[in-house]
Amino acid sequence: MPQLIALAMASALAYTGYRWISKYRKRKFRMTHARNKEPDQPRDLGELCWDETDGVYRPRR
Repeated sequence: MPQLIALAMASALAYTGYRWISKYRKRKFRMTHARNKEPDQPRDLGELCWDETDGVYRPRR
């Protein structure tokens, strides 16, 4: 009988730990994504010019 009580206590502890870690990860995920939220509008880079060496458009300086 004591083994069943120990098993029940260990199971309750494992479940409580799982719930705590789950809440912690959700909270951390929300905080990270709130901080890294992209702006709603695209940034205005001004006039772009073609860079021959790299083959891409870059903001004019």
